[in-house]
Order: sequence, then structure tokens, then C-alpha cells
Amino acid sequence: MLESYSEEQCRTSCLNDCLCDVAIVRVGNCWKKKLPLSNGRFSNSMNGKAHIKVRRDNSSGLGPYSPSSAGEKKDRSTFILVGSLLLGSSVFFNFMLLAVIFLVLFFFKDRKNMRKNNQDPSVMRSNLRSFTYQELKEATDGFKEVLGRGAFGIVYKGVVEEMGSRNYVAVKKLDKLVEEGEKEFKTEVSVIGQTHHKNLVRLLGYCEEGQNRLLVYEFMNKSNLGEHLFGISKPNWNQRVQIAFGIARGLMKGIELKVRGKERAVLTDWAYDCYTSGKLKDLVEEDEVAMNDMRRLERMVMIAIWCIQDEPTFRPSMKKVTLMLEGVIEVSVPPSPYPFSTSTGNYTQL
Repeated sequence: MLESYSEEQCRTSCLNDCLCDVAIVRVGNCWKKKLPLSNGRFSNSMNGKAHIKVRRDNSSGLGPYSPSSAGEKKDRSTFILVGSLLLGSSVFFNFMLLAVIFLVLFFFKDRKNMRKNNQDPSVMRSNLRSFTYQELKEATDGFKEVLGRGAFGIVYKGVVEEMGSRNYVAVKKLDKLVEEGEKEFKTEVSVIGQTHHKNLVRLLGYCEEGQNRLLVYEFMNKSNLGEHLFGISKPNWNQRVQIAFGIARGLMKGIELKVRGKERAVLTDWAYDCYTSGKLKDLVEEDEVAMNDMRRLERMVMIAIWCIQDEPTFRPSMKKVTLMLEGVIEVSVPPSPYPFSTSTGNYTQL
């Protein structure tokens, strides 16, 4: 309430107040009200006057009153403000959109580069076919027919359709995805994939999907080299002894073999266990000739254990191996070929 205000002063004060919608003058006092009005009543005893703001263009409804020039300036200011906000929002939105697109492209490019880097470059050069795990699972009928077993996996027989023809293949599934299994996989793909010879089985493709590592070879439908050389029956004891002599002499003349960091193989583990437990007969089961020549068998097993020592300085040269096989020099009892294993340390002469 404003005291000692005339009617004109009250009216002018309301016009200049943007929050005032109604000015009430009574008994020298001025009241400025906002819409909506409340607590109103009709009485003949009250002497006063109310001034209500209306638009100059006489539009319907009550609202704030402003002169024409002030209204135009206000409309112009409002238009500029709204336009600025919209333009600023548009620029910000476009910037965010470009940033998101850039991040998405960078992410996919980085993932693609990682896949290229993780894939062995020699695999790319060999132009081998890349199979999915599901394709090889269907080709082997759920890995049903086993052809053979190795130290790191099992070989299954399968059928692959290519160029409208059905071709038999041998699928090697690595079941031990550890460091040595991964190393063997990359070695086989990189080396065998680039090797082509009529007497070597050909690598046709591979699968490197998640934790699955599989190799696809051509199927040997005419059996293997061993059966062609010796037939179904294995070579007799004397033949095997001569084979060992021949291999030793050939290596001695050709190269000085250096074995480095080989993983423990299943057959060498078993052979050493048979030697230490005194069960050499298990190595030549159902071979009567070899069983009757146990002294020479034991000598050859001892030489073999010396040759697979993990410590390089313990391994004999091929010249010494040949002399030991021929019986020219004595063969001492070999220690355990594996590190961290205990050994008696007693070296006797055979």
C-alpha cells in the first residue's frame, strides 16, 4: 500500500511497474495488485476506483500494459534472445554430434588395428581359408570321428564343401589353450601354411575364434608314410635299432643339433617313467626280440634320456651319441631330464 498517493500518481506507478496489473485508489491510498485478483467484494459504502491494465491494441484478456515503442523493443529483445539460444543450442548439438561420430570411428578403427596386430602376419601371407568354429563343428558332425591324438589336441575327420564338391579334411582341435598351445598353433599356421610339397600334408585353413584354435589339413585317404614303408605291421627290433643308428649318423654329419626350450612331451614323460620304475618292457610290448635284448634296449633308452635333458650342457653331441650307440664308450645313468626334479646324483657305468 502506498500512502498519500493521488489517483494519477497511483495510475502512473502501476503503469511503470511490470508486476502491477490493477491499481486501486481509495481515501488517498494506493494499492497495486497482480492477477488473478482475490478477496474482492461489492459494497456501496466503499468509495474508491480501480485502474486495470489492458493492451493498447485492445486485445482480449488482461495483461501487462506497455507503450508501442517499449513493446516493439521487448519483442525484438525476446526474438534476439530466443534466436541466440536456438543458434547456440544448434552449434553445441552439432559439436557433440561430430565428437560422438569421431569417437565411434576412432574406436572401430582401433579395434580393427588390434585384430590385425593380434593376427600373425604370416597367417595373412599364407592365404589360408579362415573357418568359423560353427563351420568346423558341422563339418566334423560335432567332432565325432577321432583320427588321432597329440600332445596338445585331438584330430577329427570332417567334410568341407567347396566349389560344389565335398572334400574330406582332418581337423586338429587344440584343447589346451595355454602358452605352449598358442605357440604351437601360430608355429603350425605360419610354417606349414607356407610349405608346399608333394610328400607333406597340406594345411588348408584355420580357426581363431575366441578361445578356440583349430587347424584344417587335407585328409590322407591313402594312409600315411609309415604304413607305406613298413605295411600294417611295425618294423622289427633290429630294424628300429638300425633306424636309430642311421638317424644319429645323419645328424652327426649334417648339423650339430641344438634343442632349446622344448615343452615336455607325453611320450618322453612316459618313457622316463618306465625307465625309473624298471618297466622297460612296456616300451616294447609284444616285441619278443626286443624283450630278449633288454641290455641294448636299456642302453638306448638311457641315451635317449640324455638327449632330452632340459639343461643344454648335459646333452651329448651327436658324435658321442653315435659312439654310445655303437658301444664304443660307456653310458652313465642319466639324471631326470626335467628341471626342479630330484636326482640321486649317482652315476654308474653300464
